[in-house]
Amino acid sequence: MVAEAGYQVLFNPNASKVTGVIVAASACEIAAHACVRRLARGHLERLTTHLIPPGKQAKVSPRAVIDNVLPVLTGRRLADEDGSLWAALSKILAARDTAVHQGELEEGTNVLYLVSKARQFVEWVETLGDIEVGSKS
Repeated sequence: MVAEAGYQVLFNPNASKVTGVIVAASACEIAAHACVRRLARGHLERLTTHLIPPGKQAKVSPRAVIDNVLPVLTGRRLADEDGSLWAALSKILAARDTAVHQGELEEGTNVLYLVSKARQFVEWVETLGDIEVGSKS
């Protein structure tokens, strides 16, 4: 998904930079949600399914999932491990919000930078691995 956003931004002269940012931010959210679903077991699985229902709008913000839910499940927090990537993720989510609500990006938005940082974030989420937490019941 991030690769598609990067391709569109780099090589498609008709592509919308707004679309590139929205796709990149969506890839970050999907990676975080998929990681939560993969790691949660037992009672935690029921809680995370309530917070992030499959196929529906999450009841918590992407920032809350990344800053609060992932650390509970993994013991790792992006802001502690890579503050610059955490700051870039904030810019990705803010640019996405601007694009969705205003239909355009703020002047000077470096879309290629945001897409590359989205890729880095997805790679970080993938390093969280298959840690099992909670009970199997």
